[in-house]
Amino acid sequence: MYDPRPADQQTIIEALDIIKRNTVACISTVAQDWPTQVATVFYATKSGNTLFSKFTQASDHGKAISNDQRICLAIYDHNSSYLEKEGIQARAICHRIEEYNEMQEAIELYADTFPGSRNRFLPIEDMLKIDVKSTLYRIDILSLKLVSPKGFSLTYDTIESILV
Repeated sequence: MYDPRPADQQTIIEALDIIKRNTVACISTVAQDWPTQVATVFYATKSGNTLFSKFTQASDHGKAISNDQRICLAIYDHNSSYLEKEGIQARAICHRIEEYNEMQEAIELYADTFPGSRNRFLPIEDMLKIDVKSTLYRIDILSLKLVSPKGFSLTYDTIESILV
């Protein structure tokens, strides 16, 4: 059991800035045949608290998410050092995008973030099919903590309670 502590506005702003400046996360999922599964994924974001990632449904993490949408993730600023590390650790919910307009927006954001990726997307109607090989997922961050040169800032309070 963890000890949730509220975060201040500045901590959340710093954490969301780290998320927006980077595009690679390590996610941990709960697999059926093994306690956890870890994967590195690319992501695109506008807000910082919602990420969009494209991966194969048959991957270990894709299969795990189809059974249990809870994930943990870590994002570290690749320009930080051992002595001045900076990043976030978070708890989130991840699921396939199943709505046309959301898929369209996610594809646009992903293509803007990763030049050259647009031609790797199927038509939206195909991306929404249940048996499509690879599709986009939405990751909604529920709570996080900031890791910075100042140390750990415990912020397992919900992000929404502070962003209002």
